[in-house]
Amino acid sequence: MPDEKFTTCFSCMDGEIYPLVIEWIRANYDVDHVNLVTDISFSGDGADAKVLCEIIRQYRCLTRHQNRAGEVFLAGYAGDISAAGTEADRKKRLKDLMGKVRDFLPDELIIGLWVSKSLDIEKITDGMR
Repeated sequence: MPDEKFTTCFSCMDGEIYPLVIEWIRANYDVDHVNLVTDISFSGDGADAKVLCEIIRQYRCLTRHQNRAGEVFLAGYAGDISAAGTEADRKKRLKDLMGKVRDFLPDELIIGLWVSKSLDIEKITDGMR
């Protein structure tokens, strides 16, 4: 277990996307385990970048003993019925949220994942360290 790598994905509460997102991350990044942290506000209309950044910081402290990969993932879902607007609106809000998170946490590599209604996953942005 000491050599196994962990990463974290913050996502909305739609459980149907969890297995897809976890498998996509494991298939596309050098990680063995994906810790999934969910909250209704992470990618919906009420997403607050400062709150999310504080949660990311606290979670990093709690998992400091793990061999962490450098990435942090934020996943949004087109089928999120709690979010208003069109799919394009929700995708844009996720991109905007990611930009704000990068501003608050410039040392973290933030990667956005967009899950379409047909459950296809698209990497929408890379954060810069």
